[in-house]
Amino acid sequence: MVIVERRVLICLIHNLDNRHLTVPTGAAFISAVLKHELFNVRNFLWDLAKDDATNTERLKEALSRYDIDVLMCGGMVFDYRILERIFLTTKALSQSIITIQGGCFVSYSPVESMKLLADCDIGVLGEGEITACELMSAIQDGKDISIVKGIVFRDAAGGLRFTDKRVEKPDLSALPIPDAEGFFGDWLKSHEAYMVTSGRNCNHACTFCTKFDSRYRERPLEKVFEELDYYLLKYKIKGVRILNEYFSVEESYISAFCEGIRRFNLPVTIQTRISQALTLEVLKKLKESGVVAIAFGIESADDTVLRSMKKGVTTEMMLKVLRDVKAAGIVSIGSFIFGDPAESRETVQRTLDFAKEHRDLLNNNNVSFQMIRLCPGSALYDKAVSKGKLDPMTHIKNLCPPVNISRLSDEEYAYYNDYYFINFLTNHIETDLNIDSVKVDRTAEPGSCLFKYRCVSCGKQHELRVEYRKIRLVDCKFFCGCGEALALDFIYHLLDKEHILDTVSSLRTAFYGLGRIFYKLYSKCGLSELQDNEYYLVDRGLALAWSAGNKQLKVYPPESIGELGVEKVIVTISGEYDLDKIVTDLRLRYPKTEFTMWFDSFSMGAEKK
Repeated sequence: MVIVERRVLICLIHNLDNRHLTVPTGAAFISAVLKHELFNVRNFLWDLAKDDATNTERLKEALSRYDIDVLMCGGMVFDYRILERIFLTTKALSQSIITIQGGCFVSYSPVESMKLLADCDIGVLGEGEITACELMSAIQDGKDISIVKGIVFRDAAGGLRFTDKRVEKPDLSALPIPDAEGFFGDWLKSHEAYMVTSGRNCNHACTFCTKFDSRYRERPLEKVFEELDYYLLKYKIKGVRILNEYFSVEESYISAFCEGIRRFNLPVTIQTRISQALTLEVLKKLKESGVVAIAFGIESADDTVLRSMKKGVTTEMMLKVLRDVKAAGIVSIGSFIFGDPAESRETVQRTLDFAKEHRDLLNNNNVSFQMIRLCPGSALYDKAVSKGKLDPMTHIKNLCPPVNISRLSDEEYAYYNDYYFINFLTNHIETDLNIDSVKVDRTAEPGSCLFKYRCVSCGKQHELRVEYRKIRLVDCKFFCGCGEALALDFIYHLLDKEHILDTVSSLRTAFYGLGRIFYKLYSKCGLSELQDNEYYLVDRGLALAWSAGNKQLKVYPPESIGELGVEKVIVTISGEYDLDKIVTDLRLRYPKTEFTMWFDSFSMGAEKK
């Protein structure tokens, strides 16, 4: 038998405009193991910062240039429409190209994903490193792929066939360094948030969380530091995020972790659970090693809801840990989710009151409030399907919109989801904390301003210079020398209501970027008081599906800028993104439209006063 080498293209979905986003690890591990086994692998990045037409042409060009035989791509359920386009584009170019999907979508919903992605030939279920290598060996050797465990594929009649379940899991100590540079290359230079995996899965079973059936496995720290040595040194990366839902706080692990991570002398963010083992002593060690922030899934501040979620924590425990985190000088990043079956108006209010009362314990500008999304792989999703609350195919096609399974009435649920959470976040959480006497000097240096303010606890005067283009919401909280947590709402102090309303009334105006800056503007500059046809909202991707905090506002895709005859677009995006690139691309695509940044418009209006 003549063995023909198969040329593989692995596709990863990411947004290159946002240099603060963490680099995904799943596809990077698959690429690394396949290259390690000497398969002929090329890498392709579907850039969410570009429109679908541009990415489609780029994909066609890569498939043709490398004469690809096999395309691999994967993602979450929210990536469904992009995956559909990727596989459709591939098959339209050549029906002979074998298309393979992996990741959460196919692993949690194999039947639905294979039906919805009609141009996908094979699905890899669960952790894919071993399966991908065996599958590629079978394809390259011309063997029957039904011998490969852990896949779903289409038979000759078009039906779906599942092979035996794969029990064996990848040995995390034997995996090569993930091939992030294969997808990103020099884009990684000076990246702010390189993400490294230190463990997989979780031993808990929170009802809202998607999880594979395997238990937690730890990646040896020497492998973690080997990866960091390679990427941080080669690409001069500025920060590290540790990906591990079950980050260990056991004494031996913490000591080894702190000793190893300290030598990089970089800001580190970890994620872990609220735990009694997360003592002040442990937190101080983490702080000394370079940990600046810890991300917690707080979820709720009502013990009834926490029990219903099977979180395994109490509000009292949560409060103690958050206080200790603050005492150690570390920032807590908290996420709150609502809509559990035990949720009521009273429990919602209790959680919101907790968030407001304890603003000093949380990073004001990195707190999130949202309804639970019923995603395949979670206990809540399975229960909703069994009770007929949702149809899987329709739910997935609509990108898993929020579904009311709580004790809230549908009207209450819609009010919180469509409006109140973002209003509460903007007006009660993301505001100045423990500071007063704020003065803003915009005249000292072009493109920046000087904030002068005072700590209310000790009276110390502070000065902080901020470049407009580098303003990031995650940078708005810091500590005074007295240990008090301070938050300065940069955006609020730069907004000029009169100027923005004058712009909207005199020009056909659109706002590009449906993030937190827009929501601040929406609440504080009076846009909420205008009719929805007096201005337009423009965004792409999930923002189109999730809408804008108030669903009476219609969100248009970017290509509508020309169709709507928009005269001026104000880009409401923060410094997490490559702002110059975004605006340059927009100006090239829509030369008849004027584009300005939110700080250009507002600061100019303020300077005229």
